[in-house]
Amino acid sequence: MGEPIVRDPTGDAPTTSAARRVSATAAFFGVCIAGIIVAVLLAAAEAGREPDLELSDVAEVQQGLLSEVSVEVTNNSDDERCPQIHIAARDRSARDLAEAPADPATGQARLAPGASATYTALVELTEQERREELDEFDAYVADDPPCR
Repeated sequence: MGEPIVRDPTGDAPTTSAARRVSATAAFFGVCIAGIIVAVLLAAAEAGREPDLELSDVAEVQQGLLSEVSVEVTNNSDDERCPQIHIAARDRSARDLAEAPADPATGQARLAPGASATYTALVELTEQERREELDEFDAYVADDPPCR
């Protein structure tokens, strides 16, 4: 015996439960394909977007065990930003050896749209950390609260 035949509610032609499963499967795959297309389009749009805050490469001036590390921060957004910038000394495994908050050289943390400011931090390392472990200094945005 085969599948039971079910009458189409419109009375046109009998259908089987297998035919209903095929149409449900096709609808499910249609929704999945549409979701994939939307996800790819959103990812492409986000990848092409310029970040609100752009950080330059860091510059270091060594003074004994202290390093004065500077980075230029540029506000690419249309809004005034009040970023909190931190500088980290990292080893070859990208682990932090030391970290310090950076202060704007102008003393004012507000960045107008399109404006740039230099942020500087003092980072202290031991002679052994500097000689044997230090790979690089890295700047990052610790927080970007709205300006008040």
